[in-house]
Amino acid sequence: MLSGYSLRSLSKQDPDYNNVSMIDPYSNWQGPIWINANYLHFIALKRYGFEKEAAQLAGMLGRMVLADIGKWGAMHENYNAETGEGLAPTADQSPGKVFAGFVGWNLLVQDMLECESGAATKASGRKHHLPGCILWAL
Repeated sequence: MLSGYSLRSLSKQDPDYNNVSMIDPYSNWQGPIWINANYLHFIALKRYGFEKEAAQLAGMLGRMVLADIGKWGAMHENYNAETGEGLAPTADQSPGKVFAGFVGWNLLVQDMLECESGAATKASGRKHHLPGCILWAL
């Protein structure tokens, strides 16, 4: 399930796997990277002691989202698992046929990175000055 950009929403070996930005029929969960699903994986990795893997996942997602912001000035709702390029929404799927970006669960990447920054700060003995992350409450 792991690609070079994070976890796919469907195994690459599945016959229905694709990275098409398709709204009808609803097939967006047939391969693209979804931040919200990766966040749940991140929480599970942290909870069960897979710190290195959680940090790797957070870093992959952070780099992907930053590249998206750098290219488009905004974020997408989901991403191509093979290229890391934003899939949806496209300009055609956006109001007025202009790419408006997506802000929602993709902001969970910030929470993952803050969790990792906090873990690194704790390990180094430095004082933690971040507002914290949702994960620490779990």
